[in-house]
Amino acid sequence: MKIGAVISEKRKVQGITQQKLADFMGVSKASVSKWETEQTYPDITLLPLLATFFDISVDELIGYETQLSKSEITRFYQKFKEEFTDQPTEETFASIQRLIKKYYSCYPLVLQMATLLLNHLDLLPDADNPDKMMLYMKEIKELFLHVRENSDDPDQVQQAIVLAAYCALSQNNSDEVLEIIGRKDTPVLLPPESLIAAALRMQGKSEEALEVMQSALFQYLTIMTNLLCNIVPLGEEASQTDEVIRRTTKLIEIFDMEHLQCVQCLNFYTVACSHYAMKEKKEDTFIYLEKLVQLLKRGPITQIFKGDNFFNKIDKWIQTLDSGGQMPRNTALVEEQLRTFIVNFEGFTQWKTDERYIELVNQIHLPKEELK
Repeated sequence: MKIGAVISEKRKVQGITQQKLADFMGVSKASVSKWETEQTYPDITLLPLLATFFDISVDELIGYETQLSKSEITRFYQKFKEEFTDQPTEETFASIQRLIKKYYSCYPLVLQMATLLLNHLDLLPDADNPDKMMLYMKEIKELFLHVRENSDDPDQVQQAIVLAAYCALSQNNSDEVLEIIGRKDTPVLLPPESLIAAALRMQGKSEEALEVMQSALFQYLTIMTNLLCNIVPLGEEASQTDEVIRRTTKLIEIFDMEHLQCVQCLNFYTVACSHYAMKEKKEDTFIYLEKLVQLLKRGPITQIFKGDNFFNKIDKWIQTLDSGGQMPRNTALVEEQLRTFIVNFEGFTQWKTDERYIELVNQIHLPKEELK
């Protein structure tokens, strides 16, 4: 507790002597002096009276902050993200749990820490134990539901709903998914961003209007790519799935998404080559496996999103994201997972002796200096 420093500071700011404070509190001047030097602490029953005297809350009196700033939350996320790679996972997990308990009413913090745990689920203690994994998923889901039920921020609530539903889906609980997220099948023919941009333009704020439209288009592009990835496993007809993959590939090329949204592209290439490998379609498999390797070879994946000459007004929006556009998981871990997939995915076993496959595997195992 920082109560001694708070009492001393508040007393001096208000120009009050230790004796005057002592008289008000019904204690000796020596007691006040010991409080301020933290040799002793005020009796707990005196805290409300002390807080009233200084016109502050009891939390402020004892130096307890219930909320953290966005920058502080981001620093915690980045700190723990790095610790997952170079510290014992038990210690990192325990630190995150303590932080959540301390700031349980700071819903942005709870949301981000739950997201952090979800992004590093495979690194938590005893992650190879299925029962333990289900328990982790249950605890993480409850954190998201805590945010949904208590936060007053609509964006936080919406994000918590989606992530809680994802956790329920991972628990194979389809009924709970639909209960949490509901059925979202009402068509949206006029996105709200169009109205916002039109209103800003009427006010002569064309630059702001363009920022709104570009960030909206960027987000919808992200959503569309994600939906297309999820459609691939659902295709019952080969021709339909081929068309989904073909159109998604064109979308990536048209918007240069390998530059804009590298992670989305890596995910799509992984889905595409997995699909074709399981169908034993060699040429199609290698088209997307080669795309995956070439993108992986470009170097460290440091950002989820970035702008370019077309999306040249989205930097401000990216900085408003909780992650600031940075990777939610340590870059080295992401790259290692992709390498492991390329080397160990069962669908590629049939081509283990194929020269093209061997060459691709050799490329991703080169030192990073040579990969560049």
